Formats: sequence, structure tokens, C-alpha cells
Amino acid sequence: MLLDQQSNAQPVISNGNNWAPIGYSSPVSIATPSSGTGGAGLNQVWDFSTQSFTSIGTMNIVNVSTSTYGSNYPTATSCGIITPLAGNPLYFYWKISSQKVDAITEGIQTPGVGNDFTPAPRLWLKFPFNYLDTMSQAYQAVDGSSTGTQTITYDGTGTLKLPSGTYYDIVRIKTVRGAYTDYSWYMLNPLFLVLEYSNYNNQFIAFNSAYAGMNEVSSTNTISVYPNPANNRININLTKSLTNESSLIITDILGNTVYKQICTDNNSIDVSGWNNGMYFYQVTGGKEIIQGKFIITK
Repeated sequence: MLLDQQSNAQPVISNGNNWAPIGYSSPVSIATPSSGTGGAGLNQVWDFSTQSFTSIGTMNIVNVSTSTYGSNYPTATSCGIITPLAGNPLYFYWKISSQKVDAITEGIQTPGVGNDFTPAPRLWLKFPFNYLDTMSQAYQAVDGSSTGTQTITYDGTGTLKLPSGTYYDIVRIKTVRGAYTDYSWYMLNPLFLVLEYSNYNNQFIAFNSAYAGMNEVSSTNTISVYPNPANNRININLTKSLTNESSLIITDILGNTVYKQICTDNNSIDVSGWNNGMYFYQVTGGKEIIQGKFIITK
């Protein structure tokens, strides 16, 4: 299980089992902060919705074994590629274990050059990761261009607002490396970056996930989704105020529509033939829209 709720305000990142899967994709954009990076603590609202972001490309999670440099990094378990609008692809290789997430490379174009930390990877996350937890780890680049100790601290949680949408249950990680302090905002389902701040470049990097608002539910209508995780059936039960001429659409993590029907009060759906993973539902009735997600595990 990825997330344990000690309280609504303090999500715990238990493990990396729900790291962004192969096929995950998000647009990437950059901006120069106009009003700082926001505060630390519980129940924060980091509002960067008025920032002017510029698109630079797309991040895609791919299979390590079939990636361009996969054979150079045999311990890697995940690979992300930023395909820029101009220039060469940037490769990220991560090793995700039961204890932590290590970055073996961070945006390299060629193995052994720049941010290739094969001798001693950079620490991104620890497991479990509780509010105010901290951990340090030495890192070293192959070419000697970057070496030192990186300290990460879970310093805040709350809501993140970007021009692309609003993200709920976000965890912020503070990273101190020498004279520089960076911040990373993670969504938890799937576990991946939504926003990063680079102190060195004084720059935001946004990974504009399609899952903005997925935890938001209309305040005037209720919805019950159970069991979650589901195995053979998922029940999506609505209040009567939404059922007249309401539609239910379910999509998979790649955005493919896997189910669509007119709603009834109680919708019991056979998912026994569906693949394991995360699914997203949207109920539309008149001007009301309710969105959410559930997981299938077998």
C-alpha cells in the first residue's frame, strides 16, 4: 500500500509500489518563481496558479530494458525520458527499492557525463516517509563534476495549485545539497513529481499530470465507491440528485475509456476482466461533475 492516513493532514508514503508506471506521460513546462516557493507545514495551500509557465516538452515513463541506455544501468527499475520541443532527449534512471528511491541519472544525454550518479546515486525519497522525517545520503557523479551529501526532509503537505489544475493530498520534500535548497511536490497516486523547484536555476519545473482534481468531489452531492481497492466488482453509488440523465465514464491510467453508461442510483460493475492498476471515474449530471479514482488489485 502506498499511502497510510495517520490523519487527513499527514499522509505517509509507505513504499514505492505505486511509482508512475510504464506508459505514464505528462507535459513539462518551466517558470521563474514570482513570489517564492510557499511555506512548510501541514494543510498548506501552495498557489502558483498565476505563474506563467512555458512548455518545453513531455515526460514519458518507459521500460528500462528497451530504453536507449537501459543496458548501462542494470540496477535501474524505472526510466523517464523528457522529450524536449527542441534538442536531445533527457534520461532519468531510478532505482526503487523497499527502502528508498535513488536517482542513478538526472536528465543525462550521454552515459558517464553530467548527472550520471552510478558510483553513488542521489536520494529522492525514503520509505516509509512520515511528516518531518529526514535522511541524508552521499552522492557522486561518474565524471566527478558533482559530489557531496544530499539531505531530504518531508516538510509539508496540502494542496498545490498550478495553471494546469489543482492537486490534492500533495507531499512536499525539501532537498538540501550544499548551498542549495530545492523543493519537490509529489502526488501520491501514482507516486510522482508534479512540481520541482531548482534553487540553482531559480526555476519551477511542472509535470502537468492529467490527475489534477481527481480527489475533488462536489460539495452538494455525495458518492460512495467501494471496495477500493477492488477485485471482482466495483460499486459506484450516487445520490438521487445526480442520477437523472447522468453519465458514468471510467478511464484507465493511459486515458482509454474502459466503461461508459447512463447512471443509476447503484452501479455495480464487473471488473474481473480488467487489468490491475488505477482507474478514474467521472460522473456528469447537468452542470455537476464528480471525479475520483479507484484501484484494482487481484
